[in-house]
Amino acid sequence: MEGDSSTMRILDMNEEDTYDKEKIGILQKYSVYFQWCWWKRPPRVTALFLGSYVLLLAVIIGLSVHFNNRHYYAETMLQTSYKNLTKEKDQLKKNIEWLKSKIKVNLALNGVAVQSSPYGGVQASNAIDGERTSHYYSGSCTHTQEDTNPWWRVDLGDVYRVTTVMITNRKDCCAERLNGAELRIGNSLENNGTTNSRCAVISHIPAGETKAFQCKDMEGRYVVVVIPGRAEWLTLCEVEVYGSHAVSLALNGVAAQSSLYGNHKASDAIDGDRTSHYDSGSCTQTKKDTNPWWRVDLKGLYRVRTVSLTNRGDCCPERLDGAEIRIGNSLENNGINNPRCAVISHIPAGETKAFQCNEMEGRYVVVVIPGRAEWLTLCEVEVYGSHAVNLALNGVAAQSSLYGNHKASDAIDGDRTSHYDSGSCTHTQKDTNPWWRVDLGDVYRVRTVSLTNRGDCCPERLDGAEIRIGNSLENNGINNPRCAVISNIPAGETHYFQCNEMEGRYVVVVIPGRAEFLTLCEVEVYGSPTVNLALNGVAAQSSLYGNRNASDAIDGDRTSHYHSGSCTHTQKDTNPWWRVDLRDVYRVRTVSLTNRGDCCPERLDGAEIRIGNSLENNGINNTRCAVISNIPAGETQSFQCNEMEGRYVVVVIPGRAEFLTLCEVEVYGSPAVNLALNGVAAQSSLYGNRNASDAIDGDRTSHYHSGSCTHTQKDTNPWWRVDLRDEYRVRSVSLTNRGDCCPERLDGAEIRIGNSLENNGINNTRCAVISNIPAGETHYFQCNEMEGRYVVVVIPGRAEFLTLCEVEIYGSPPVNLALKGKAAQSSSPFQNGRAFKAIDGDRDSHYDSGSCTQTKKDTNPWWRVDLKGLYRVRSVSLTNRGDCCPERLDGAEIRIGNSLENNGINNSRCAVISHIPAGETHYFQCNEMEGRYVVVVIPGREEFLTLCEVEVYGSPTVNLALNGVAAQSSLYGNRNASDAIDGDRTSHYGSCTHTQKDTNPWWRVDLRDEYRVRTVSLTNRGDCCPERLDGAEIRIGNSLENNGINNTRCAVISHIPAGETHYFQCNEMEGRYVVVVIPGRAEWLTLCEVEIYGSPKGKPML
Repeated sequence: MEGDSSTMRILDMNEEDTYDKEKIGILQKYSVYFQWCWWKRPPRVTALFLGSYVLLLAVIIGLSVHFNNRHYYAETMLQTSYKNLTKEKDQLKKNIEWLKSKIKVNLALNGVAVQSSPYGGVQASNAIDGERTSHYYSGSCTHTQEDTNPWWRVDLGDVYRVTTVMITNRKDCCAERLNGAELRIGNSLENNGTTNSRCAVISHIPAGETKAFQCKDMEGRYVVVVIPGRAEWLTLCEVEVYGSHAVSLALNGVAAQSSLYGNHKASDAIDGDRTSHYDSGSCTQTKKDTNPWWRVDLKGLYRVRTVSLTNRGDCCPERLDGAEIRIGNSLENNGINNPRCAVISHIPAGETKAFQCNEMEGRYVVVVIPGRAEWLTLCEVEVYGSHAVNLALNGVAAQSSLYGNHKASDAIDGDRTSHYDSGSCTHTQKDTNPWWRVDLGDVYRVRTVSLTNRGDCCPERLDGAEIRIGNSLENNGINNPRCAVISNIPAGETHYFQCNEMEGRYVVVVIPGRAEFLTLCEVEVYGSPTVNLALNGVAAQSSLYGNRNASDAIDGDRTSHYHSGSCTHTQKDTNPWWRVDLRDVYRVRTVSLTNRGDCCPERLDGAEIRIGNSLENNGINNTRCAVISNIPAGETQSFQCNEMEGRYVVVVIPGRAEFLTLCEVEVYGSPAVNLALNGVAAQSSLYGNRNASDAIDGDRTSHYHSGSCTHTQKDTNPWWRVDLRDEYRVRSVSLTNRGDCCPERLDGAEIRIGNSLENNGINNTRCAVISNIPAGETHYFQCNEMEGRYVVVVIPGRAEFLTLCEVEIYGSPPVNLALKGKAAQSSSPFQNGRAFKAIDGDRDSHYDSGSCTQTKKDTNPWWRVDLKGLYRVRSVSLTNRGDCCPERLDGAEIRIGNSLENNGINNSRCAVISHIPAGETHYFQCNEMEGRYVVVVIPGREEFLTLCEVEVYGSPTVNLALNGVAAQSSLYGNRNASDAIDGDRTSHYGSCTHTQKDTNPWWRVDLRDEYRVRTVSLTNRGDCCPERLDGAEIRIGNSLENNGINNTRCAVISHIPAGETHYFQCNEMEGRYVVVVIPGRAEWLTLCEVEIYGSPKGKPML
C-alpha cells in the first residue's frame, strides 16, 4: 500500500513542484546581494564583485539548465508512467468484463428439485448439488422408481432464457436407461411440466460423461427431464442450467386501465416490483367496474411466449378469478376483443403465475374480468417474448404498374410515413384489378399482415382490397387463398389483419372488380418459418449410388452441387423411388423439392409426389399430390398438396429407368386431427377396469398393465365403438395392438363405419379387415372418406377377448357441395323464390322467410345445381316447405350426371321421393353416382316446385388419367404428352401438350389396367387456336394397333371454345387405352388436360 500511495502522490504533482521552488529561492537570494554590492562599495571592489557576480550568475544559470533538464526528464518519465498506468487500468477493466462474461452461473444451484418418485432415500436435489460425481453410491445422483414416463424437474425460481443444459449420466451402471429422455423447458406445471417445449432428445450419454444441450434462449422457469413412452428408472448425477434473466417487455411499455382507484395507477403493474401488499404502492387498482380492464402497450409488435401475473397478497385474491389475458393489435373495445391467451382460474394470494401464450403476436396485452362488476388489482404484469420479425423487409416486391417513380419496394422499406410526397409509398396506374405483391423468399406461416394507408389523400381507394397468401404466381398471385378483405383504413393509419398462420411465399394486395389506383405506404408481414416435417423423418430409397444416402435429402441443406455431399442418388433403377416416413399422420399442405444444380436436371422430369399411409409397393401406390414437369437446375419448387393426409411422402419416377437425385425434400403441414379424442366410446363388455375410453386417451402405450388399453370379456362377436358425435368423412383409422401379450387375438377383426346403431353398429359398411398387427405396433387402414358417425371394431364369428391400446380416426366433416354450386330452375315467377335460395345453407322451411325456391305451375318443373366439377355423389338431402303444400313434392325425382340435355332431366336417376312431411329434411342415398349436375324434377304433371334446401354430399371423382402413362405422335418443343395428365387445367400453352403438324396426330394415355369408362373431359387451349381440335375423336379400347386409333369411338368433338372444359359420355366403354386423334388432315394437336372417369372393369357398376 505504501508503494501505491507514493505512486499516487507522484501522479498528483503539479507544475509548482520541488525543483521549481529551489531554483526561484537561489535567484532571489543572489539578486539582493548584487544590489547591495553595486551601491555601497568602491568601483574596483564593485568591479570585482560584479565579475564575481557574473561568474556566479553563469554558474547559477548552468545549474538552472541542469535542474531544468532534470525536471524535464523527470516530468517526461512521470507522464509516460501515468499513460502506462492508465492503459493498464483500462485493460484491467476489460479483463474483468471479459472474465465476467466467461463465468457461467449454474442457475440450477439455487433451484428447487422434485421427481416423479423417490427410490430409497435418494432425493431429486442430488442432481443440483454442484457435484458431478457419477457413482450412484457416492450419494450425489437421483433415482426414481421404475415409473411410466418418469420425470425430474427443477424450479429455477424465476423465468430465464436458457442457453445450455448439461446432464451427467450414471457411470457405474445402466447408462442406457437415459436413452430417449427429453429435456423440456417452460413455465407450465401441467402434467408435471412434461408438456413444456422440448429443447432436446437425449440419444445417448456414455456412462459417467457430461453432455451439453443447446436450448437457444428458450424461456422458462422449469427445466424437466422425462423419459416418455416407457417404464424406466430415471437417474441423474448432475443437471446444470446456464442462461440469463429474461427481460419483461412490459417494463418499457405504457399502461392504462378502465378507471383509477386512489393513486394506484396502471403503471404500478409494470414497475418491476412484485411486492404484493396493496399499501406498498406497487399494485394497480380500478374501481368496481363492469368488465374492468388493464392494458399495456408494448410499443411494437412482439411474439409473446409468456405472461406472468402477481396477485394481491394481503387481501381478496379471488377477485382475479375468471380474468382473461388477451393479446393482439386492436384497440377496439379497449383491446378486449383481441384473441385470448388464457383464462385465470385462480392465483393464490401474493403468488406469481405464468401463462403460456404460444408466441401470440400483438402490440397490446390486456387483462380483463369479463361478465361481472369487480375491482381489478394487479401487483405485477410481466410479458416475455421477442420482437416479431417483419418478413417483408427481406422480400422482393412487384406491382401491376408504375406511376411516377413510386416503386413496389417503397412499401417494404420499413418506413410508415404516409405522405405521398415523402417518397415512401407505392403507386400504380389506374389499373383494372391493380395488385401489389411481395415474395418472401421462402414459405412462411403468416399470422399477421399490416397495411399503412396513404395519409394526405384518397384513403377510400383501398376500400375493398383483399390480402391473399399462397405459393402460386398464377394470375400474379391473385388466385391464392384470401386472408382478409379491407373494409376501410383511415388516412395515414396502420391496420392489422390476422391470417391464422396461412402458409405461403407470396403476399398479395389486390383491389378486385374495378379500375383503381393502388397506393400502399407500408406493408408488414409477420409470421414464422414453416416447420419442415421431413427433418425429423426417416428416409429410404430404391437403391444406393456411392455413399449418397436417402437421408441427404432431409438434412436441411439445399446445396445443389452433387459433390457437396448433400444430395441423394439411386442406381439407374426402373421406377426409382425415394421416401420419407414422417413418423405420424400429417395433413400435408406443401412439398418442396430442390433439384441437382451441377448436372442433369431433366432426370427429375415426370417424377411424381405421392402421399399416404401405405407402404404397399414401397409407398408408390399412395395418392398422387403432383407431377413434376420440370425443375430447373439448382432451383427449389413448391407443390401444393391441399392437406392430403399421410405418414409417407414418396417421390417416384414412373415408367422408365432413371437415376433419382434429390438435393432437398421439405414437407410442410400440420398434425392430422384425431377425431376419436373427442368421441364417446363403448364396448360389448368390461374386463376388470379396462374401459372403452382407454382406446381414445391419446396414449399408444401398448403394455396392458400401463392402464391405457381396453379389454372385453371373451364375448362372441366382441365389439368396440366410438361415437364421433357428428358425421365425418373418414379417411383412415389406425389401431395399436397390445404389445406384451396375445397380438393374434385381433386377427380377423373388422373396422366398420356408418350412421347406424343397428346391431351395435356392426351392420355399418366395412372399411377394412385386419389380417394381423404385430405386438405393440400401430397399423393404418384407408377408409377412402367413408361417411359416418360411428366407427366400430368387431371380431366376427368367434368368441374372443377384444383389446385395443389406441384407436385413431382421421377425416373431416362432410362438405355440402351445393353451397358452391350454381342453381337454375324451369321458371322464376317471384323474386323471393329464385333458384339459389335452395343452396344458401339455410333450412328455414317457411316460404315467407325468403329461403325457399318457387317455380310456376310448369309441366315437368325442374330445379338444377351445377357443382362446377365432377363428383361421386353419396347422398342428397331435400328440405320440404313447412308452412304449406308438402304434397307438391310427392313423386319428384333426383337425377345426377354430366349432361345438360333436356335441362339435365335425362341424367341417371338416384331416387324417387315418395313423401317428405312439411318442414322436414330427408336424405337419399345415391351410392357414389358420378356427375356434375344434380336435378330435381317432378315428371308427368303440372306442378309448383318448391325446395327450401338442397344439400349434396360426395367427393371428387377419381381421375384415372392421373395414374396413367401418356404418349403422342410427335413432340413440339418440350410440350410432353404427360402435360395433359398433370391435374392442371391451366389452358395457357405452358401447361399443354403439343405435337408437330402431323397427319392424323394422336395423343394416348395408358390407364395401366382395363376400366369401364363413363366420362372423358378435354380442356382446350385458351390463348390461341381452339379450332384446331374441331373434329377430333375420342377412342377407347385395349388395342395398340395403329397407335390405338383403331379402337372404338366414344365421341366426336365438334367444338370446344378456347380454354373451356367439355365432358363426353362414353357409356361404360371398356378399355385400357384412351386416344384423342384428329383424323383426315395435317394438324397440330394440343390438349391442356384430359380427365377420365370410370371404374375397374371387374367392379360392379353403380
